[in-house]
Amino acid sequence: GFLAGIFGIGGGAIMVPLQMIFLSEKIKIAIVTSLGVVLLNSIAACFAHAQAGYILYLEGIILGIGGSLGVQVTTRFLPKLPDQLVRITFYIFLLLMAIYFLIRACS
Repeated sequence: GFLAGIFGIGGGAIMVPLQMIFLSEKIKIAIVTSLGVVLLNSIAACFAHAQAGYILYLEGIILGIGGSLGVQVTTRFLPKLPDQLVRITFYIFLLLMAIYFLIRACS
């Protein structure tokens, strides 16, 4: 939770790998569990940041709608995908994010 709050990233980038390593959870269970944790953390953070006046409401609504639509699709397909495909896709995503942030940090 501390790392997610400091870096502004949560479920996918931090909690899923930690659950897989320390709790020996399968990737699909880790993804679903982290979504529940992210929901609770997001609600708490949203209230705190709203009180401080740090929220861009229009952008938040747009991102929320996009996320809600994406969740409807992925919750139907995730259980049907092989664990190996989900794992490889997740690792590729993390690698691409690491490269992206490295490039941004060096420029």
